Amino acid sequence: MLLGLIFVAAELRGFHIESLHVKFGVAAIFFTCWKPVNAYLCSKKVVAGEQYSSKIILWEYLHVATGRSALVIGIIALISGLIQLGDRYGGENVRGLNWALVSIWCCVYGLLGVPGV
Repeated sequence: MLLGLIFVAAELRGFHIESLHVKFGVAAIFFTCWKPVNAYLCSKKVVAGEQYSSKIILWEYLHVATGRSALVIGIIALISGLIQLGDRYGGENVRGLNWALVSIWCCVYGLLGVPGV
């Protein structure tokens, strides 16, 4: 994502948050970068038989919510980027590319059975 951001900023000669695609992209980058920070802030591990504190439960919910948000927002950014690409270059196959992207993602998700998502 960060490499794509650098390439786009270089091509467009700057970084402008005007389109819906860019807004979703920035949100996806934020949530993705927040994940390691969130992992660092994790409180101590719970030993078997020990009660979960409210702090650990809150951390778990935040951890799962940011991960799922990053995934969903990233997919929306990809789809909106394909639509914007089609508008920019007059592509007629954008709808087909969107369906191909969704199909590939569903196949990979189904085959890998990504845990925790």
